[in-house]
Amino acid sequence: KAYADAASAVKTLVAPASVNNVATIDIPNIPASARAVEVELAFVAPATDNVDLLLRTSTDNGSTFDTSAGHYQYANVVNTVGGSIAANNSASSTALMVAAGMGSASNENGSGRVRLHFPGDAQYCCVEWEFTYRNQSSGTLIKVIGGGFRLAVADVDALRILFSTGNINTCRYSVV
Repeated sequence: KAYADAASAVKTLVAPASVNNVATIDIPNIPASARAVEVELAFVAPATDNVDLLLRTSTDNGSTFDTSAGHYQYANVVNTVGGSIAANNSASSTALMVAAGMGSASNENGSGRVRLHFPGDAQYCCVEWEFTYRNQSSGTLIKVIGGGFRLAVADVDALRILFSTGNINTCRYSVV
């Protein structure tokens, strides 16, 4: 896979892929020289109703992903159609939460972007995201802008995308 790296100012698009009914999407082989890795997600839909879209990181190229309590910290600004703006955050979590309460009904899916900054550096890895989706309670449009850190001084060479419960019903994604 090709990534934007320190030696090149040009981003190389990894061919889009589609998945159906999988537990996770794992993105391994992030090179230590990568200055940024951006994952484009489209039509992300859970198989189970009212679940959260999560991210986890790995330092051993995806052999294991950090699931320890207190190893992630995130903050989201959540804007809901109708004017409601709220915060959704955690100072101590087992994953980074991108979106809460996603639905599994027809047309309840989401799209957005996740960006890792200098993941090969041995420090807290910074991750940012923008994600737009329709929630499980009423199909309400929600826009999330958020970010977080893996609270470990370590490189990140793999990323996992998953739901809090159940499978990823559908997702189209690419990596740049």
